[in-house]
Amino acid sequence: MKIMKFMKSQLQQDYDYTDFQMQQIKYILLSFASEISKLVLIFIFFSYFSKLPELTVSVIALLAVRNFSGGIHLKHYFSCLLLSFGIFFLGICVLPYYINIGTWGMMFILIICLVAVYLIGPIPSSYRKALTDGQKKSSRLKAATSISLYLIVVFIFQKNSCLYAGFWIIVLQTLQLGLAKIINLTMKGKKSYEKAIKICGNYQ
Repeated sequence: MKIMKFMKSQLQQDYDYTDFQMQQIKYILLSFASEISKLVLIFIFFSYFSKLPELTVSVIALLAVRNFSGGIHLKHYFSCLLLSFGIFFLGICVLPYYINIGTWGMMFILIICLVAVYLIGPIPSSYRKALTDGQKKSSRLKAATSISLYLIVVFIFQKNSCLYAGFWIIVLQTLQLGLAKIINLTMKGKKSYEKAIKICGNYQ
């Protein structure tokens, strides 16, 4: 703990970082370590069931879209791990076996996801600096491009177990992005309501 405080003070002294910038650096480092550890645990689980090819494609698909679109961000490690595991488990071990969609159906749904992700995203973490309009547009285009590339891959190679798993991961990512949008709007509405009540109270 003392070492971390010393490194923090040195960085602020040498590079004149603000407290907010230090929080951002801390968030990035913790996020990186957290994501790596979660992936290791998830890979161990799916390797036991011989699902590594499907998981690899799913991870690539999720990272390609989520990195630019954002979504639900949980504060605690285990809740985040459970959410990530749940998405991969549903996309790889459940949905592909209970819902059968052909190649053209996959492509049609991917187009819907593309449009939805472009219109809804991005929804970054509250720990990140607010995005400018230009950054938001760039993130939307990159997320949409990622889905477009996946759609082309599905068209070329047709449906198989790996691409089908990745397809469901993109669908689930789009759904949780929509849920994150609803949560954000609800929280903003609640804050606006509380602010209005406080203003009205001041005039009484």
